[in-house]
Amino acid sequence: MMATVGRRAAVACLRSGLVLRGTLGWWAWLGLHLVYLIGFRNRAVVLVNWAWRYFRWPSGPRLIFGSAEPGPAAPQSPASDVG
Repeated sequence: MMATVGRRAAVACLRSGLVLRGTLGWWAWLGLHLVYLIGFRNRAVVLVNWAWRYFRWPSGPRLIFGSAEPGPAAPQSPASDVG
């Protein structure tokens, strides 16, 4: 069982009972995900993408603008009987 908690922070509980935390758990999580990808090309692309994102950390927050509440319900049109 594995879970990432943040950048360079993860928890990995192995079948043997060994628990990896922090950077070591994060490396285990990354490695397992690379192993489960199909094809060398996919693994290489993901690895390069991860390296790029790691060293070129996006600056600034990612903001979502808009209402959190749903708008008014759309009026229901009656079903037309075609016969």
